[in-house]
Amino acid sequence: MLCKWYEFTGMTKEESLGRGFQNAVHPDDLPILMRKWNLHRQEGNECEVEIRYRRHDGVYRWMLARACPLRDDNGNILEWYGTNTDIHDLVMARIEAARNKLQILTVLAHAEVSLFSINKDGIITMMEGGMLWDSQAQMYNVNNKSTLVGKNAIEASQQTQPGGCPSIHISPHLLLRSVTNIYY
Repeated sequence: MLCKWYEFTGMTKEESLGRGFQNAVHPDDLPILMRKWNLHRQEGNECEVEIRYRRHDGVYRWMLARACPLRDDNGNILEWYGTNTDIHDLVMARIEAARNKLQILTVLAHAEVSLFSINKDGIITMMEGGMLWDSQAQMYNVNNKSTLVGKNAIEASQQTQPGGCPSIHISPHLLLRSVTNIYY
């Protein structure tokens, strides 16, 4: 099992013993790893942390490091077993998704456009972006659009937009159903 560690890091058994393994941990992640490891070791429970290890070629990759105690019949810890699972692609995808979300929210805010979703009952379920709001409206907090979440979309637009919502000659629920069916 350990031969995978030696292959990955390029370290020898001797270089990895004791605190030697710490040389393969990204300097920003080492304090996090040690703090968690010390806490869980003292408490005697499983430890899990996402950290970066340096590969033999100097490239850092994200790993899920886990440690689990082996106990005797009396509950005493005999030894610890650990694993490192490569999760680099997953972490990079999460970072990219967060970056994309931030870019979209920035564009929405600067465009003074709001993006929202409503459920089949016409209730607002999510709201993002910037909008020109009627600051006199009592229905929501003008500084926190999420206060509209859970409100009826037609009623909200009638009460929050200057001039209200244009008259709808068909049932609002039929209108909303025809729009929301695209997304369900």
